[in-house]
Amino acid sequence: MNWIERWSAISARADGLIEAAELLARLYSIQQANTGMVRQIMLELIRIQGELRSLLKQCKSDLPEFAAAALEEYCSDQLNSDAGSSGDAVELQPIVKLKLFCARFSYLVRDSEIEARNATELAFEHLQRLIAVDEQVREKWVNAFGQGEVSCERLGAVHLLAHGIWAFKAKGERAETDLVYGDTELPSRPTVRRIARAMVATEWKIVRGGSQPDNRAREARLESKEYAADVLGDLELKRTRYIVLVSNRQLRSLPDVYEDGICYRHILLAVDPEIPSRAARKSSSAS
Repeated sequence: MNWIERWSAISARADGLIEAAELLARLYSIQQANTGMVRQIMLELIRIQGELRSLLKQCKSDLPEFAAAALEEYCSDQLNSDAGSSGDAVELQPIVKLKLFCARFSYLVRDSEIEARNATELAFEHLQRLIAVDEQVREKWVNAFGQGEVSCERLGAVHLLAHGIWAFKAKGERAETDLVYGDTELPSRPTVRRIARAMVATEWKIVRGGSQPDNRAREARLESKEYAADVLGDLELKRTRYIVLVSNRQLRSLPDVYEDGICYRHILLAVDPEIPSRAARKSSSAS
């Protein structure tokens, strides 16, 4: 599960606990006689906090910055292992803190860019796998690679659009270029809003035999850096831009680069990829 799915499961579990505590408080005057129920509720709270600590440890780098900080703050509190032993109503106070945390965290992770980024990267992964298994698609991309960046941009933009992603490229400050038609003005706002789930700024570069992927990626980031427009407000990915490096065979992965509040993610697209199992067989036979 990714962190969004894990949070959904933990949040649902927390909601159930909060409802149980509220029901107990409504139905009973919390007295010593209810020690058993209070104890069970508090043990469940400790288990949930353990799951949240695990989420923080394993997924902190994937969370939005402020959401990660809120989670870290909540997990810093240590619940007493004998919580709930007195059976008093005061023992249920940590439930209120859990409820406040859940509301705050849910608000902070409601990032409009997360779903768009996930959809964009699914589209790129689908494209790479399609090239690997579909001979006709692979032939089109090999031909586009030979013709240059513009041909690759066009093919890539059409594929992304099938996933609801409207890709464009920067053309100087406050200017956008449609990748398919090469127009310096994008289609009308109503058209894009009807069709696209998101608009994504991309820079495409061809990487041939002797050229260095790092250098080509740096060139693309510099070109993209000039772009500072707000195309369609909530539809546009503002904090993420994609540098697409198109090569004949697979390239080594490149890390994300963060500059001026923008995350530049590197997509490595091989037009004539070697299927991993074949590459592994070659490697083992060579050794």
